[in-house]
Amino acid sequence: LENLYGPMHPLVAAARVNLGLSLADAGAPEEALVEYQRGVEIITVTLGADHPYLATIRNDQGLALLQVGRFEEAVPPLEQAIATWTAIHGAEDHRVAMATDNLATAHFQLGHLEQALQMQQRVVEMLRAKHDGAHPATAIALDNLGQTELRLGLAEQALEHHTAALAMRRDVFPEDPAKHARSLASMGLALIELGRASEALPPLEQAAAVVSADDPSVRSMVLWSLAKALHATGGDRARMRALAEQAIEVLPEGQAGEIAEIRSWLSEAEGEG
Repeated sequence: LENLYGPMHPLVAAARVNLGLSLADAGAPEEALVEYQRGVEIITVTLGADHPYLATIRNDQGLALLQVGRFEEAVPPLEQAIATWTAIHGAEDHRVAMATDNLATAHFQLGHLEQALQMQQRVVEMLRAKHDGAHPATAIALDNLGQTELRLGLAEQALEHHTAALAMRRDVFPEDPAKHARSLASMGLALIELGRASEALPPLEQAAAVVSADDPSVRSMVLWSLAKALHATGGDRARMRALAEQAIEVLPEGQAGEIAEIRSWLSEAEGEG
């Protein structure tokens, strides 16, 4: 396309963004970010800084930045995407909900839990209003909300939302149990926080049996959650350690914060023995 149209053409920008999406899907978000940035530069020059397509690219940029752990950098492009889509489609649009959920994830990772909670509550309201009944996007939003609630000590609310998310996932993906793993593990974590670790073991064992190796973040979460349940119930300590170590091994280097958190927990758990 560059040979045909030159380097500064909207079709070249679109091709670069599509390449970025493929790279992100293939587990190469850093390389994807290069293509997204080039797409932003081309569209800004050729179609203007207010062109709607920039919102799509900036949301993709934000997602890739989240993937590599650059949470502060993810905030501006996601805020720009939300502002553009809100101006064009209105505050209730599904694209606004999608970008808002991504922005809430950035704030969650930055420790801005109350801000993340408010955004996630709003996203769940928007998606429930848009989608009648079970929907994958609503299930993801419910799990994100529950995750923040759990971090804030609201374990009962978290358990309620993760249970609702699991019901939706089972309804939407009855033949794909790997899609159930995050909700199962999240339910387990909420039960552990509520002092019901023995009840957490069955959903966590189920999650460990079905989680996909293609989703390292969820796989790590499942393994670590099961390790926590074994620790809380006085279970097999050798298996607890092996699970926690596997949870570290599957995470990409960009998630250094999560890796450090698991290592700290394991050190403390073993020290109690």
